[in-house]
Amino acid sequence: MHPLDHLYLLLLVVGLPLYSAWSWRRWLAKLAAGHRPRRMRLYLGSLAQLWLVVGVLAACWWWLGRSPGLLGFTAPGGTGFWLGAVLVALATGAFLQSWRGMVRADAADRRRYREQLAELGHMMPRNGREYAAFAALSITAGVVEETIFRGWLIWYLQAWMPLTAAVLVSSAAFGLAHLYQGAAGVAKTGVIGLLMALLYLLSGSLWLPIVAHAMVDILQGATMMELYRRRSGDEGGEPPAATMNR
Repeated sequence: MHPLDHLYLLLLVVGLPLYSAWSWRRWLAKLAAGHRPRRMRLYLGSLAQLWLVVGVLAACWWWLGRSPGLLGFTAPGGTGFWLGAVLVALATGAFLQSWRGMVRADAADRRRYREQLAELGHMMPRNGREYAAFAALSITAGVVEETIFRGWLIWYLQAWMPLTAAVLVSSAAFGLAHLYQGAAGVAKTGVIGLLMALLYLLSGSLWLPIVAHAMVDILQGATMMELYRRRSGDEGGEPPAATMNR
C-alpha cells in the first residue's frame, strides 16, 4: 500500500462529502436570496468534479504501475455476469414503470411527491436541455463512482479487513459522499451502494455496476423531469422557497 492510497482515502471519505455538502448549501443559499436556479452550471460543475476525482486516481494508478484489473475492469462473462445482467434488466423495467406511473399521476400525487423531495427538487431537470446534461452527469456518475467506491475502495479496504466488512464500509462511505442529501439520503444511497457492491461481486466485473448505476440515474432523471412538468391545473415549476430554509 502506497502513501498516495491513504491520501486518496482522505479525499474520498472526508474531502468529497464535506465539499459536496458545502457547495450544495451555498447553491441553496443563492436560491433563497432570489437567484435563478442554474441547473446547467450545477450539472457541469459536478461533471468536472467527478472527472477530477477519478483522474487523480487514474494518474496515481498508472504512475504506480498497477493493472486496471485490480479495480474491477476485467472482461465480463460467466454465469454470475449473465445472472447480474438479468437482474439489471428487471430493475430497468421497474424504473420504467415508475416513469410511466409519474406520467399518469394526477395533480395531487405529483404535488405530494414534490413535497417529499423538498429542496432536492431544485436540482432536478425541467426541460430537454437540462435533461441531456443530467444524463451526461448520470453516465459520469456511473463510471466514476463505481470506479472509486466499488473498484478502488473495496480493493483498499481488503488490505485491512475481510471482504464482507470491506463491502459494508465502502457502501457506508458511498452514502456519506451524499451527505448533502441529509440523513435519509445518506441511508438510501448507502443501500444502493451495497446493492451495487453485491452486483460487482456477483458479476466479477465493474462493467455491469457501471451500466446499472448510470441507467438508474438516467431513468430517475426522466421521472423527475416528468414530475416537474407543467400541466393544466398543476403548479409544476420550482419547489416552494420555504423549503430552502430548512
